Amino acid sequence: MCDKGEIDRLTRWNFVGFQQEVENVLAFKARNADPIGWPNYANVLYAWYTFRGDYRSAGQAMFRQARRLSEIVCKPSEYIDFATETARCYLAAINCFSLVDPKSAWVALPASHEASRTSLRKRRRLQARLPDEIFGTEADDIDVVELADIREEYMLVLSRLALAHRYPQHDIANLVIGPEDIVSRFVQEGAFDDALSNARSLGVPMTTLFENLTARSIHLSQAKASLSEDTAPWLGTTRVQSWGGTLGQRAWKYLEESLRRNDGPETDYEYHKTVLKTILEEDRSFRLPTWLVQFFEQNQPEHLIQMYFKYDLLADALRQSINLIKDTQKKSRGTAKNRRIPFETVAATWLPYNLFDEILRAAASNKARHVPTLASELKKNLDLWLVSARNLTRE
Repeated sequence: MCDKGEIDRLTRWNFVGFQQEVENVLAFKARNADPIGWPNYANVLYAWYTFRGDYRSAGQAMFRQARRLSEIVCKPSEYIDFATETARCYLAAINCFSLVDPKSAWVALPASHEASRTSLRKRRRLQARLPDEIFGTEADDIDVVELADIREEYMLVLSRLALAHRYPQHDIANLVIGPEDIVSRFVQEGAFDDALSNARSLGVPMTTLFENLTARSIHLSQAKASLSEDTAPWLGTTRVQSWGGTLGQRAWKYLEESLRRNDGPETDYEYHKTVLKTILEEDRSFRLPTWLVQFFEQNQPEHLIQMYFKYDLLADALRQSINLIKDTQKKSRGTAKNRRIPFETVAATWLPYNLFDEILRAAASNKARHVPTLASELKKNLDLWLVSARNLTRE
């Protein structure tokens, strides 16, 4: 029946008295037969289990088939077909495991150390130690692959497939390409939409991505000649073109939107810091985007001052320090004469005094334009603030 493709007939027969034997035979053939041969016993076994409502076993069958397909060495021209079938098997396994109790949604396999199967998540590993005097050797470790791991492997296959479709000139058929490599390939090609979406789905850190995007934005802004949109393919979409402006202006707006979607308190604004650092390392004289300065003023003003100071932008560090003190005075509501600062505003009025002292010491020996004047203003504002702050300890 399998050879004739009569799978529906096979699954509907009861096989009274030897149903388990049939199942064992199908499972054996699914494990050992050619995964791309005919009949496809993995699909037969999957149909057998799903017809009987055993979704966990059906999911295991499809997951093992996906793993076997991923091990096949194929020609570059055949890769897309193999990857598509692998993704289909992973998806079928995910659907099956989603229908069972989460505590049962896992597969136990011999531990694998292949780079192509490296998971971003830390998997459970079981060590089965059997008596040497009985079995003569120690049993292999076993990896417990959970539903989240299967979803991760599925996303990795989809990402490799997208890379193969978009850039057929890259021969990735038999290369070991991990999540970081996939994101890096998209970045190199200037496909930042794909790079961002794949980094999110695969859990890849975006630090290098934002460094590259920032450097390209600076280049587009400083280009003297008019550049073709072919030099910035990520700015050629209909959505980005609707923003108007030059390529440089659109590049910075794209960067701003990407940061807003992918950075926040949960990352301690790591990618905003990366953008700031990259700009100052590329060209300290480059004017920081207004939106980036405002972001740090509202969220992490001390970091902005530190970076200015670190890269010898003393005048900017002084200006930002003065602005920070003035903003803190407003928050404290203690600028009015004889008005005390409420106790609940203490946390909001903390200032980096040690950093101010370092900046003032550096300014004392610096005679560059505006520096002496700004240093004097900072010291004056700091003294006024310290006088107001003493009210915190008074009744």
